[in-house]
Amino acid sequence: MLELYNTPHSTCSQKVRICLLEKNLEWTDRHVNLATKEHLSPEYLKINPNGVVPTLIHDGTIITDSSVICEYIDEVFPEPALAPADPAQKAAMRSWLRFIEEVPTVVVRVPSFNMAFLPRFEGLSVDEFHDQQAFQNYTISEVPPVS
Repeated sequence: MLELYNTPHSTCSQKVRICLLEKNLEWTDRHVNLATKEHLSPEYLKINPNGVVPTLIHDGTIITDSSVICEYIDEVFPEPALAPADPAQKAAMRSWLRFIEEVPTVVVRVPSFNMAFLPRFEGLSVDEFHDQQAFQNYTISEVPPVS
């Protein structure tokens, strides 16, 4: 059984859904609502301590990181193959995966964050902000610095 914890507007989630569809695999769609901070709930953090989407669960095995999930899907369900057999072509595919993670995904993340999430923080004091975030189980001195 395949379960995909994901969010519709997440580019990383979209990438995994495309792979599942290309493989014509049946899977259970587990929508994670970022607006209600479901990705930071204790239940979700048990399966993905990073608190991000997507997360794939396959027969109890948890796989995180969209590119890793895509490669896992292609290895476990080899037909039709999504990755080329030739090592040089496979290296080129991995370069494209890395490019997608480092360039367009980052570019989309900024406007998505600014439009979808930043307005929620408008007018909050630092204490109010921290009360609403994943830091609620820490004291201020324990919160890791943001770089």
